[in-house]
Amino acid sequence: MTFPEATTYHLNSIMFDHLPLLMYVRPSYWEKRKRQFLFEEMWTIVEGCQETITHALEYEHGTVVEKLKACQGSLWTWNNEQCTSIESIRITFCDYFQGLFTCNGLNESPVVTEVVKLMITQAQNMHLNQAFLQEEIETALRQMFPTKSPRVDGDDVVDFYLDVLNGGTKKVNHTLLTLIPKVDKPTKVTEFQPISFCMVIYKMICKIIVNRLKPIMPLIILEFQSTFLSLHGVMKKI
Repeated sequence: MTFPEATTYHLNSIMFDHLPLLMYVRPSYWEKRKRQFLFEEMWTIVEGCQETITHALEYEHGTVVEKLKACQGSLWTWNNEQCTSIESIRITFCDYFQGLFTCNGLNESPVVTEVVKLMITQAQNMHLNQAFLQEEIETALRQMFPTKSPRVDGDDVVDFYLDVLNGGTKKVNHTLLTLIPKVDKPTKVTEFQPISFCMVIYKMICKIIVNRLKPIMPLIILEFQSTFLSLHGVMKKI
């Protein structure tokens, strides 16, 4: 065997569709091994990195290997003292987006709604607000891609989604957020583009709601708009 000591663990996940695998190629080796020093490229854009390297190389008078070890130790110390921790970065991003999507306390909805023309009839509004039914859940399930999992098994599928859609207490609006840099060397939160990877549970709920909205979508979205409706595209307006 190539890896006779390899062991694989199936981890649990309550957030995503697939269960992660954890593999130890050589458990006894990794348990004894010290943490390896790796130079982080992001350090090069942080003030103080170059000075730390220069100082370590200039004040160590030994061999090249000894100079590199001194530089390694200096960078470890500098990183622990100066660089922002992952937890601090997380708090910074969370605070920014929470502030961005939090109401400022001003309630101007009456002023806005006064100038908005009513497009939905009372009967349509009552249909939109009625409790979701088992048939709507089953329709959305049949529209799922065959390799996707609803994350709930057996007869519990319909009951689970009905509970969520009809005012239940289950919290399923979690997502994995990935930050895509807009520039080469981002230093501010606004220089990242957030991309979310939603769970299938979240997508299923959205599909059920969209199916209910589809019949009235042509009434509330004008035909010359290029998005939000199937078969509408930017090229059709050129």
